[in-house]
Amino acid sequence: YWLHRNLETYSQNIATFLQKSRQITAQQFSFGSKSESYAWIAVFSFFALRGLWQMYHYELQYDEAWTYNHFVSKGPIVSAISPNNNHIFYTLFASLFAWIPLELKYSLRLPVWIGGLVCGQLFYILVRRFWGWKWAVISLAVFVCSPAILFYSMYARGYIFQISFSLIALL
Repeated sequence: YWLHRNLETYSQNIATFLQKSRQITAQQFSFGSKSESYAWIAVFSFFALRGLWQMYHYELQYDEAWTYNHFVSKGPIVSAISPNNNHIFYTLFASLFAWIPLELKYSLRLPVWIGGLVCGQLFYILVRRFWGWKWAVISLAVFVCSPAILFYSMYARGYIFQISFSLIALL
């Protein structure tokens, strides 16, 4: 009864949040010149395609399979409340992605691949804010080719989300 009574207020709050999020996102994804957009597309496409190639060529590792068996396969509720889970955010997303009719290694790795793309974009926004787009593109190229980012944006663990949230805190 209480939820139904306040449904209109909740709906307005959610609509306002989504509208403001859309505005902020549009501001951050705007490019100042064609050179900037082409350079960003080149670096970002390389990173995205390399991640897909790695997902295809590398089989699941022990930790990934263990995470699936103990958390992801049990559903989102167990993934969210299990006391022994140190990658709660990842396992929650992975349990939702497990419903997608894909091979297991893709549904397990897709959340971290998307997390890697988000992490790269957050890094680009952060560097561009302080040093301009040219340094941001160069820094993005170095960042997305660093071993930690390549590793954590492919293997099904939650560390890429920790890096992403650290970048959000810096923004």
